[in-house]
Amino acid sequence: MFNNTSLININNKIFDLILTLKLTFVRLNSKLDLIYLQLEEMLLNIVNKFELTSSKILPSKLNLSLIKEMKVKKNIPLISLCNYNQISETTIELYPKENLKLKDIILLLHIDKSNLVIRTDGKSIKISLPIITSQRRRIVLNELSRIYEQYKKDIRTIRKNIINEVRLIKGICDDNRIYFLKRIDNSIEKSTVLLYNSFLKNKARLTT
Repeated sequence: MFNNTSLININNKIFDLILTLKLTFVRLNSKLDLIYLQLEEMLLNIVNKFELTSSKILPSKLNLSLIKEMKVKKNIPLISLCNYNQISETTIELYPKENLKLKDIILLLHIDKSNLVIRTDGKSIKISLPIITSQRRRIVLNELSRIYEQYKKDIRTIRKNIINEVRLIKGICDDNRIYFLKRIDNSIEKSTVLLYNSFLKNKARLTT
């Protein structure tokens, strides 16, 4: 028979074991939760980046923010050299700032002319959106599809990497692992749908 001291020691050991198991469970769950948060952040970045990138393909309006993002040679911001004025939804006019000549800016100017039309009248520079032709629409639609496929591939890569990371964690019971993998797939599916909806929205914009 066990005396009182022995029973107390056994109870203490059982308590310590339960506490250790609980702490291990909490640590594992915390690690899984951290991985899941990282997954959500990466997926959100993917969807937002695609939305931003696709919206810049053949825009229907020439936004001033586009000019603010432009760089000339030597990576100098264009707006540091010019004052600008939006004269229509599709055209922005640039004037050299003090102590600068138009020809100096033209020499530095380096913009993708497939996306913008650049003209000068000797006094200012006019940047406009190109005329949209059927051939132009086909080109940009192909570009949109190419970008979309790349972002879908990025999502699949994220899923693969996250699952591999989960598999390396030891001590997770099968039920918890299965539940967590389902959470991953649900998030992947949700992001894939958001990506597809963004693709359809921009495809519709480019075909009308």
